[in-house]
Amino acid sequence: MVYAIIIHQVRPENSAILYHRHFAQEPMDNSSSRDNIIDIQKDQLKHVANAVQSEYVFRKAASGRSAESDFIKLNNEEVLPEFELGFIRLASNRPFLSEKVCFWLAAANCCFSLVLEKYENRAAAENVLKMIIKHLQESMKLLNNPMDALLKLDRIEIIVDKYLPGGQLLCMNNRVVRQFEKELDTIFKH
Repeated sequence: MVYAIIIHQVRPENSAILYHRHFAQEPMDNSSSRDNIIDIQKDQLKHVANAVQSEYVFRKAASGRSAESDFIKLNNEEVLPEFELGFIRLASNRPFLSEKVCFWLAAANCCFSLVLEKYENRAAAENVLKMIIKHLQESMKLLNNPMDALLKLDRIEIIVDKYLPGGQLLCMNNRVVRQFEKELDTIFKH
C-alpha cells in the first residue's frame, strides 16, 4: 500500500511541497481532532520532503550534474531528463508510527516521492511513479514549471487516481498502460 504521494521542489536552499495526497491514515488516539491529525500528517510529509531534498542536493553536488542541464534538455529536446532515483528508510516513530520506505525520482529541482509500506514492490513503485511523471509532463509540463502543480490540482488528481487507485500499486502490462493512456487522453480532451 502507498501511504502518500508527494510532489515537491528540491532546491539547495529549501524544499516546498507542491502537492500531496494521503491514501491511508496511521492509527491515532481517539482524543486527536481532525485538525490535529492533518497537522501531524503535514509534519510527517515535510519531514520526508526535507530528507529527500537533503539526499538529492548531496547527490547533485557529488555528481557534478546541474539542474540547468535538465532544464536545457526539457526545453530543447522535449525529452524527459535523466532522473535521480533514491530510497530512504523511514524508521518507526521517525516520522511515522510504523517503518516505511520513501521511493523518489527527481530531476530539474522537482521531486516525486511515494511513501510506501516497507514490504511493497519497489519495482512496481518505480514503474507507477514513472508513468505518473510521464503523464504530468505531457499534460501540463510540470517539470518545466513545478509551480503549475498549485494551479492544476485537478489534472494531478485524475492522473494519480488512474495509476494509484486507493493507494494500491498496480502491476501493469503494456495493454493496461495503453488503456490508461487512452482514458486520460479522452478525459483531457474534454
